[in-house]
Amino acid sequence: MARDPKGNAPAYHFDGEARQSKAADVLRHEQSRERNANATFKATTDGLNSTSKNTYDPLNNLIDTELPTGAKNTIGYTAATHPRTRRRP
Repeated sequence: MARDPKGNAPAYHFDGEARQSKAADVLRHEQSRERNANATFKATTDGLNSTSKNTYDPLNNLIDTELPTGAKNTIGYTAATHPRTRRRP
């Protein structure tokens, strides 16, 4: 594993399904990913502790992302596999 000049190494954490759930750089800025029951990303948190939240439709298509600022990005679909619109309020 790579280390910085002071000997510090990044740290990685994994969930029960062996998927990476957290990572911390050598300065211990932690990034994390929270998954929902369908294994898609429910929320992601960056190294500055800002969290983005995702919403999915019943077919597991991403339909909404809420940024840490409160801004939302909404996606519509004409078919389950094809994005139709993207709106930024």
